[in-house]
Amino acid sequence: MVPSLRQRSPSTADDGLATTVSNHIGLAYFEALVRRLAVALDAGFACVARHEPETGRLLPVASHSTDDAHDWPAALDGAPWPLVLAGVTVLQADGADALYAGNAALAGVRACAGTPLVDDGGRTLGLIAVLGRRPFAQPAMVALVLELFAERAAAELERLAAERELQRTGAALRRQQLALLRIVHAELLVEAEADTALARIAEIAGETLDADRAEIWQADAAFGQVHRCASWHHRHGRGHDHDGPALDTRDCPGFVGTLRAQMLLDGSDPRHAQALAEWRALAPPDSEAGASVLVLGISSGRTLHGLLQLECRRTAAARVWGIDELGFARSVCDLLALTLVTRALRRTVAELEASQQRYRALYEDIDTLARERLQALETHQQRMHQMQRQFVYMASHELRTPLAIIDSAAQRILRRADNLSRTELVERIGRIRAAVSRMGYLVDSTLDVARFESGTVSYRPGPVDPAALLTRVCQQQQELAPHHRIACRFEALPPSMSGDAGLLEQVFANLLSNAVKYSPDADEIEVHAFADATRLVVRVCDHGVGIPAQEMPRLFEKFFRASTAVGIPGTGIGLNITRQIVDLHGGILTVDSHVGTGTTFTVKLPLPSAA
Repeated sequence: MVPSLRQRSPSTADDGLATTVSNHIGLAYFEALVRRLAVALDAGFACVARHEPETGRLLPVASHSTDDAHDWPAALDGAPWPLVLAGVTVLQADGADALYAGNAALAGVRACAGTPLVDDGGRTLGLIAVLGRRPFAQPAMVALVLELFAERAAAELERLAAERELQRTGAALRRQQLALLRIVHAELLVEAEADTALARIAEIAGETLDADRAEIWQADAAFGQVHRCASWHHRHGRGHDHDGPALDTRDCPGFVGTLRAQMLLDGSDPRHAQALAEWRALAPPDSEAGASVLVLGISSGRTLHGLLQLECRRTAAARVWGIDELGFARSVCDLLALTLVTRALRRTVAELEASQQRYRALYEDIDTLARERLQALETHQQRMHQMQRQFVYMASHELRTPLAIIDSAAQRILRRADNLSRTELVERIGRIRAAVSRMGYLVDSTLDVARFESGTVSYRPGPVDPAALLTRVCQQQQELAPHHRIACRFEALPPSMSGDAGLLEQVFANLLSNAVKYSPDADEIEVHAFADATRLVVRVCDHGVGIPAQEMPRLFEKFFRASTAVGIPGTGIGLNITRQIVDLHGGILTVDSHVGTGTTFTVKLPLPSAA
């Protein structure tokens, strides 16, 4: 399990021990140094003091006195040491008691000397000083010895400072490494939900760098807008801002340009002040600038994916970010870039998988539909083949019947040619003509089907007198069916309409012949015609066998015959032709039928407008 930042790592005790040992060694060195210095110069007191720039105080590192008659540590207060810290060597061979006239504890001090302790960079670290109860007999030698001891003391102070800084940096690096391990832990980058991972990373970064607030902003592809997707506050904890503010970075071009160029904006750097001011003016109120702000770009290659913002508000002084802290922050940004890219890839993969599922479902639907259509087509073809076979059978039967009539009549005429009366001869010839007419009707119907299928049907519209056409058709059908009575009733029919007289005559002749044919036990056929403002309506009603309701949708299919038509001659093409002729005239053909009650066909044909 990855340890918490607040847990004490195993190396912390070792670090403390190393620091303690190093401090003891340094203290022993300085104690030996000031003791030798006091003996060498026959001084009553010698000391090394470290300067604390924050307070201006001198803090003793080590001191040595040859007697206890004076309060020697009090000698570090007041003059002349500020002058020494300014870089000047002070040597008072005699008369130093005037410097401590107000300090009874140091009465009797006759001589003092001090020189600054300066590191290789010219920075004053502190001072080394001696005081004596007797004047310095050889001031030049005192100055020389003091300078030699000052070099050694400065070198040791610098070494201790460097060692402490190294130990501090090492501890910080180990702490940062531990934080990075926590960030790359599987619960953040592999198994956890992405928003939770980002909030955890913000928390770890803020705690590790001792910040007050940490925010992660994600950008769009062009870095035109940034959206705060996760944040952490040292008091309020972490959170993921699904509805967090989205900012338009085009309103802060200086900030974006500096971030692209340097990938880091430090609030303690005056060169970044203007760019950060643009960003702070755009940022939401709950993200006000603190004492110090650090903004780093989250990038992979040349692509900016977002930014990491750290704020420190708890100290009045400006926060100066160390090199190790900046390195850690950059490492966090690298991991954030990996997280954001992985998040985008997962979203893309999820979208692709969803698209694949949709396409797969669509393909399955298309495949199912194609199979259903193919099966329906095969069923339709099989039905059509069956109906064609039935048509061929019925057509053959229909042709054989008139041929048999013609053959029988012709044989009677031949056998009894000399003995036939004129009346009997006329009857035989009439049967032959009726049989020939029946054959002609069958052939014409078959040809009409072929013409409609090929689109070569002859349609010649012209003026048609509907009353005269209907009267003629009813008279012809009455002559052909003397055992039925065709009752015609015409109401206010227009004198003329547009249509093909031959085709319209075929429509009504077919409907009347069907009414007669399928009403073997009923003796009356009704024809009712009337007109309204826009159309002519003709109804042909019989009281015959009727049509089953479940077969009505297929009634106008080619070669279809109802189950109630069994035993009644027919080919199943008449109604199909009739409907196509009505459609050709822009009309409507409907049917209403009940088994055992009868059937009513209604033809509605458009009339020319009054205009």
